[in-house]
Amino acid sequence: MTELTIAIPTYNNHAQLELCLSTLFRFAPGDYQVLVVDNGAKPVNIVMPEGLGSRVEVLHQGKNLGWCGGLNLALSRCETPLFCMMND
Repeated sequence: MTELTIAIPTYNNHAQLELCLSTLFRFAPGDYQVLVVDNGAKPVNIVMPEGLGSRVEVLHQGKNLGWCGGLNLALSRCETPLFCMMND
């Protein structure tokens, strides 16, 4: 069972997000879920690095909720006992 959810709010920072996710999965192996909160970026074209499969879920928003609002949304979707906040 997955014990940890990692939340990453982002806004128009797709290149940095891809680097963040690639680094996370390379140096922190384990069983965890990642929730990326897309804070209304235009255009909506977040592309996940290959091989991440179902470990990453992107929550697309119609507007910018801000960093705290994005974290609150991710926290409301969290189903694990542990929650970690990251910034891309």
